[in-house]
Amino acid sequence: MKRLNRLLTLIIASSLGVFLGMSLARILHYLKHPELYGPKYTPLWHYIIINLLIFLLVAAICVIIKLIIKHKIKKQAASSADA
Repeated sequence: MKRLNRLLTLIIASSLGVFLGMSLARILHYLKHPELYGPKYTPLWHYIIINLLIFLLVAAICVIIKLIIKHKIKKQAASSADA
């Protein structure tokens, strides 16, 4: 269970790094080539918001799994203490 917990923490941290890296790259690209982000194209912030939503979804799923694991560990500890 500890390995899975560490793996989920690693997934959350990696997802955060990917989100920050992609957002920074998108902003730097916008600053270098603002003509590519004209009024007829999707604004720069839409891409960042979509990346943020994907990160939040991944993080939420990992946190829910971590809470389920924590609950199972407590339940096992309580049942073994009663025995």
